[in-house]
Amino acid sequence: MALLDAGHNKDGPVAARLRSPTRSKVTLKPGEQIELTYRAEPLPENRMRFLMVEAKGSYTRYREGDNYSDYLIPADFQFDQNYPNPFNPTTTFSFSLPYPTDVKLEIYNVLGRKVTTLLDKALAAGRHTVDWDGRDGDGSPVASGVYFARLNADKFTSTKKMVVLK
Repeated sequence: MALLDAGHNKDGPVAARLRSPTRSKVTLKPGEQIELTYRAEPLPENRMRFLMVEAKGSYTRYREGDNYSDYLIPADFQFDQNYPNPFNPTTTFSFSLPYPTDVKLEIYNVLGRKVTTLLDKALAAGRHTVDWDGRDGDGSPVASGVYFARLNADKFTSTKKMVVLK
């Protein structure tokens, strides 16, 4: 496979486009490492073509036609409004993490009392989704009304308002 181009910045992913029969691409995310071995092939006019001979390590590989944006690491934390909203019986939360970190996603009622914890664990950098079935921590369906979803990830905190309709 011939290396077409590669680029990176100190905060984001390193991406390399490779030429091969399957037109695959390789993306390195923060924390991933790869060892590349190249072979130089002389061309006319004192130019060289560099061919990648071997890649060892941890990396994400995808094929032409895949959605490239699914493999990119976001630059900042993001917590999107749940969808659908209002909802019955379930809703989905989406959020992005620029680096691996501990994440907590909790649901609160209008009185500020915690209803349930949907997520409390370390996650990798990237885009994530979590579904809520409208149940409290004991497994009972919550009443119709206004609720708040709070996402905590590292020093980032964001709250979204939602409505449960029965």
